[in-house]
Amino acid sequence: MRTSASLLLLLALSLAACGSGRVYVYPAPPPPAWDPPPGADGPTTFSATTTPPPPPEPAPRFDVDALFSTVVTVHSLKGNMGGQCLGAMVAPRIAVTAAHCVPRGAAQVTVAPASDAKAKRIAVESHWFDPARKIDGKLVDEDTADVAVLELVAPVKLPVYARYARNPVRSEVAAVGMRNSPNAIDAMGFRLSPHPTQHLYYRSVGFGAPGDSGAPVFAMVGGETLLVGVLAGGSPGREVFARVDVFSDILDRVTGSRVEQPGATVLASRPTNKPPPPKPPKKP
Repeated sequence: MRTSASLLLLLALSLAACGSGRVYVYPAPPPPAWDPPPGADGPTTFSATTTPPPPPEPAPRFDVDALFSTVVTVHSLKGNMGGQCLGAMVAPRIAVTAAHCVPRGAAQVTVAPASDAKAKRIAVESHWFDPARKIDGKLVDEDTADVAVLELVAPVKLPVYARYARNPVRSEVAAVGMRNSPNAIDAMGFRLSPHPTQHLYYRSVGFGAPGDSGAPVFAMVGGETLLVGVLAGGSPGREVFARVDVFSDILDRVTGSRVEQPGATVLASRPTNKPPPPKPPKKP
């Protein structure tokens, strides 16, 4: 596990269909004081300077319809290859998904409500990530922050939008995914490993199906349903979910305003769906 506070997360933000896109590079916030050393299950004892995690909350009853209403499908196009993932809307123009769902050099990324497959997809500008998580399908760095924030050029109108967690959770969670069917969305409740790493939650049994990357994970905290992570991937015997709370301060700024943030490094990006130049007038 990397514990360096200088670990970077590349977040893709689009400003307008015809404007110049930008990619913001933010330093990852430092981990909470009780984060464990490397290992899936963390420590079994705590030192005098370490705060033990709170006890698990009782198993909640999720409003499945409310969970589904925030879910979106995320499609990427790179050359002749296309990919599909899931995500969640946290604001009319802001979606959260897994970073590896938006491949480097993607020509176009679109988002559509999962509850309405016929709805017109909303285009976002091109953006690049380098999550450095997978090579030939294998995990390279098991604690890389695999969260992407997409800013859309037009709003996705939903009855509700997901509220995101600002602290790690210990309660039972519900993940929303395709559950082995490309045309059906379902939810499954389970409990995560009680000791997350700096950027990830774990679960010992697999949940996801092909196309489930970015699937949102919700928890009931104080009677409120919160987005706590997205499906990042897995390895034999366990599944990995990227924590959203680690970047809640960034999400606060992005969802509240779309201006450039002080201290952010701006990288080159290319807008998609740019209209063609006007044709010259015909000669009389």
